[in-house]
Parts: sequence; structure tokens; C-alpha cells
Amino acid sequence: MNSASGKKFIIYSSIFSLLMFCYILVRAMNFSFTDDEASSVLDILYMNVGYFFGSYANTHLINTFFLCLEMKITGFSELSLRIHSVISYLVFAWFVYRFALYSTRVYLRYLVVILLTLNPFMLDYFSMARGYSTSFACMMAGLYYFSRYMVVASVKKKHLYLGFFLSGLSVISCYVMLNFYLALLCIYFFYSLFKLPGSFVFKNIMKVFWEERFLWLINILFVIVIMILLIKIGPSTLIGGWPAKSFWGDTLYSIVSHFNIYDNPYTFLIYCFFLLFVLIALIVSLFDLYLTRQLKLHSFFSVVFFLIYLSYTLQYHIFNIPFVSKRGIIYMYPIIMLMIFFSFSELNFPSKLQKIFTSSLCFISVWLVFNFCFNFSIKRGILTPPNDVEEIMKLIESTKSIDSTISIGVNASVSAPLCYYKIKNNFTWANDIGSGYSKKMGEYLFYGKVLTKTGYYDYFIIDRNELADVKTFQKIKIIKEYPATNLILAKAE
Repeated sequence: MNSASGKKFIIYSSIFSLLMFCYILVRAMNFSFTDDEASSVLDILYMNVGYFFGSYANTHLINTFFLCLEMKITGFSELSLRIHSVISYLVFAWFVYRFALYSTRVYLRYLVVILLTLNPFMLDYFSMARGYSTSFACMMAGLYYFSRYMVVASVKKKHLYLGFFLSGLSVISCYVMLNFYLALLCIYFFYSLFKLPGSFVFKNIMKVFWEERFLWLINILFVIVIMILLIKIGPSTLIGGWPAKSFWGDTLYSIVSHFNIYDNPYTFLIYCFFLLFVLIALIVSLFDLYLTRQLKLHSFFSVVFFLIYLSYTLQYHIFNIPFVSKRGIIYMYPIIMLMIFFSFSELNFPSKLQKIFTSSLCFISVWLVFNFCFNFSIKRGILTPPNDVEEIMKLIESTKSIDSTISIGVNASVSAPLCYYKIKNNFTWANDIGSGYSKKMGEYLFYGKVLTKTGYYDYFIIDRNELADVKTFQKIKIIKEYPATNLILAKAE
């Protein structure tokens, strides 16, 4: 590849990444806080000690650290509390670019940059105050340094330490990354073992641990601490709250369906091609590893993928922990795409055919994402997207009686966002919100107990499906409907 095409790649990839950064920035500025984001902020404000020590599934500790910092320094707006996630995208994109440089074919470099930075589900999390964004960034950085140590003979030991450190940060950012971290530990163990003659003798196994005893001690203690926290919380954190019955069916399918979310009619067809590419990449990489006994980039990512798959399979059969899907497995998307990319780079297809295939794949990917996913109106694909919450609160303020205090009945999904906007905008008139973090700590409206006392609430913010239930105990007047989030604002009569 000549220097001119290399410079063009730097310019075009920088422009593309900058456009994606602007897209994320605009979304971070415009979207209301989701339930999980607001819950994280409220836990910090109310000093829920259990939150800081990982006692339940909503804990993303790196995210907590940045939220505490941002609340003190930058303020309480949506963007100021999401800025660490937005910046995480730049870190993620930088290491995607570094991986792309491994290819000598410039058109394949473009394919890596486009496919890895254009995943709409991951882009959603880069515009949210959640731990997934920092975990993606730390994972890519950790993968880069760790893979360089494994594959490039001339690199120093600091790449290994950086790889483990950054990968460890990804686990602290989001506990679903633990299987990824365990895969790296296994790779390093067998890599060190196979360098010794008579690999699997007891003496050599002990030697592997002893030569890097401090590194192994830190890693083992780290895994033990994380495992204790996970036992305390339960397996829901390890699977990201989205259980699945099979890896090859549900888990991998959810990766594709969340790359092409939002009612894409071609999802199953794309999944079939995706699964075919995964199987070809695995066969090519593992067969090459068997023949050459040398760990290359494509075989490195194949081994990472295989060990993560093996970890989930053992957890399912031994501990009855379900397979994972959706947001709990989306971190595997970059690993799989890099495995496919570097494996196909090893195949000696005619150059013209590779260019046609790469160009077609880039065009199809961009068309699918822009046609079905890109938007500036609502954060779709996330569990609870109450994009209308702040607008609803302001509408209530404009319609209520002057100087009156009111109570609002809500369902669980919008309780935390409502309380966040109550604090942010100093809505002192909102006396009681009937779910979650309020003075009276009211009960959930339709989750657990149903409050049937007529006249208890002045306003209701409910899902359309709950409208009939509310009418059984309270006569109401609908003020406004919000089709995008299926919410209804109603007033008691």
C-alpha cells in the first residue's frame, strides 16, 4: 500500500469517526435519561451504600466514579453526566483504527472501521451514562495491547500488563465482561506453557505461575473478588438481565438483530450469512493454528471467541446459568468481526474479487444502519426509553394550579427518570411520585401492589396498556399521548 492511499485512509476514517462522534454527541444532548441512567444518579444522590459496593445488578462502578466526578465538576444536565460515555467512543474508535492498520489492503481497513464503529446498539450506549460504553472502550484497548504481546514477538512486557489492566477495567465497568477476561487469562496461561519443552508436566505448570507470580496473584485475587460480588448479586448481572436458551441460536442471533434493529425485515437472512462467516473464520483460524503452532491475529481472536463460548457453555451445564443475549453479549460483536476480518485476510482471493466483496459489504452495512437505525428523535433499542419524560413534567407544571403541590402516579419504568427531572429542574411542586425515590417512597403502581385509593394521585404517567387498570379505580382525563414511547399523561377528575 502506497503512502498516498494510507494518507487517504487516515483522512477518511477520521472524518467518518468524527461524524459518528457528532451523532453520539447530539443524541447525548437531546435524549431524556432512561430508567437505568436515572437510577444510577439517584443511588449516588441518596448515598445507597450497596450501590457503591456492587450489591445489585445496576452497578457499573467506573460509571459511578465518573458520575460522582461529573456531578461535582460539570453539572447535572444530561450531556454533562454522559460526557465520559461520549469520550469513550473516541477511545473505542482509536483502537479500532489501530487494529485496521494491521491490514496491508486499504479497502479492508475501511471495512474494519465501518463495521466496528457503525453498530447502532453500541452507539446507543456511547450516548448513555452507563457502564457499557467504558467497558467497550477498555475492552478494545485491552485487546489491542494483549494481542500485540501474544502475536508480535518484539513488543515488551508492558503490553501484557496494559492488556490485563485495561481488560480488568472493562470488567469493573460492566460485570458481563468477566468471561472475556477469563478467556485472556486462559490464553496467557497456555501461551506461557507451550513455550516450555514438555508443556503439560507439573513442573512446567508451576513454573508458569511462579515466573509471573505477582501478575497471577493480582489476576486471581481480582477474579475471586468479582466472583464474590456476582454470587452476592446473582447470575442476572453475568447475563446482563437477558437470558437465552442457546448460544448459536439466541446469543449470536441477538448480536445480529441488534446490529439491524428497529423492524429490519432482512435480519434472519443477515444472521445466516453472519453465522456462515463465523464458522468459516473459526475453521480457517483454528486449522491454521493447528498446522503452524503459531498464534496469529486471526487465530488469537478465534481462540478468544471459542473460550468465551466454552465459558458460557460450562456455566450453563454446570451452574444452570442461562446463555446471554442482547446488551449482555454485544461486547462480542467487535471480537467476532475482528476474527472474521483477519481470517478472511488470510485467504488468497483474487484482489478484484476482494475489492468487490468489501465495497458491497460496506455499502450494504451503511444502507442498513442509516435506513433502519439512525435517528435523532428517540433512543430505540434500549430497554426503557422515556424520551418524553422531561417534556411531560414541564407540561404538568404549566397545567397545574399555581403554588399547589401534586402527586403523580407512574409505572416503574418512568419513576426514576421523573425523580431525576424533579431534582434537576427543582420541581418542588411534585410532592410524591408513586414509585421509587420519593419522600414517601410510594409503592409501584402496577408492579406488586395496585393503589386503589381514589384521589390519591393528581396526575398519572402510564403506559397505554395500563390505562384500563387505572380507570377501574380513578376517573381520569387524558391530556396528551406520546406514541413514540407509548406513554399517556392523564389528570384525575
